[in-house]
Amino acid sequence: MDEEDFRHIFPTPCSIKECLSRYCDLSGPPCRFALKKLSTFATSSRDWSKLTKLASSREYYQREIIDNHVGIADLICNVCPSIKLSLLNFIFICRRMQPRYYAISSSPLVYPKSVHMTVSILNKLKTDGSIYRGTCSNFLNGLNVGDTCRVFREESSVFRPPSDATKPLILIGPGTGIAPIRALLQERSKLKNDKNIDIGQTVLYFGCKNRWSDYIYADELEAFRKDGTISNLHVAYSREHSEKVYVQ
Repeated sequence: MDEEDFRHIFPTPCSIKECLSRYCDLSGPPCRFALKKLSTFATSSRDWSKLTKLASSREYYQREIIDNHVGIADLICNVCPSIKLSLLNFIFICRRMQPRYYAISSSPLVYPKSVHMTVSILNKLKTDGSIYRGTCSNFLNGLNVGDTCRVFREESSVFRPPSDATKPLILIGPGTGIAPIRALLQERSKLKNDKNIDIGQTVLYFGCKNRWSDYIYADELEAFRKDGTISNLHVAYSREHSEKVYVQ
């Protein structure tokens, strides 16, 4: 690969550590095109055959890479260890780390100097017994008070509260999908209780696996129901009965 091909891939100057930790998606699954590229660097016929099959067969790729959460680092170190390539070629083949988008789950009327996020920590048992850990959710979970990280704000063109607070609402939020709904409810509660503004009826359907571990913001939602911010609260527990119940 020519060094000219790598111009402006990420901010420079940049250390190798920063490059690999901030800009290269080491745990994300390599695409089939990347696997085809990697096959040219395999030094054993076994690994070449496996990579070629992964690149050519959609079903095999889905089963071996996607379903097993195999990242490019895991692939090179454990699945096909005969792959030998330079750092330059690795950076060219590896996917760039993509931003993760989270809805703000707090109202600026209630928390004018801070924002809340609702994040589900992804830790999933793989077929080989190891644990697949979600990159961003575990990064956020590992932050301590006072730590900083880079963020940006992007306005939603889809989820917006009605300008007229008296309009009735039907809200549906499964799991962490409750995040923007929580912000909306906080705002309507503030308008109702502190500013004496009439609000329309609000019906909320919330879904989770079970009430003991997944009913997030239970106390808040019950408080909203009691003060009249929520007119009707319906909660569906998908794993507490023989017949699964969902809100969507």
